Amino acid sequence: MASLLSVPLYARDKVLGVINVYTKEQRTFSDDEVDFIKVVAGQAATAIENARLMSETQEMKRTLETRKLVERAKGILQYKHNLTEEEAYLRLRMRAAG
Repeated sequence: MASLLSVPLYARDKVLGVINVYTKEQRTFSDDEVDFIKVVAGQAATAIENARLMSETQEMKRTLETRKLVERAKGILQYKHNLTEEEAYLRLRMRAAG
């Protein structure tokens, strides 16, 4: 016989996962044990959500930096070759593809 305690990982009213606690022997978990695992689950869910948000933030920063570089390159092309914004963008696009 064995025992299992499962507590969901909640973040923003969404379940991110579950913490499972197993024992080899059959037993009833005390209210204090259940409360402790709930606190651990809450902390884990917060850490997972924060990591996800950090990852999204880093991706947005990379995207913004790329856009800034493209805009700078486009401006240089426009200035040096007297191109319209669309012509400069098309040149950049052709260079990137080829």
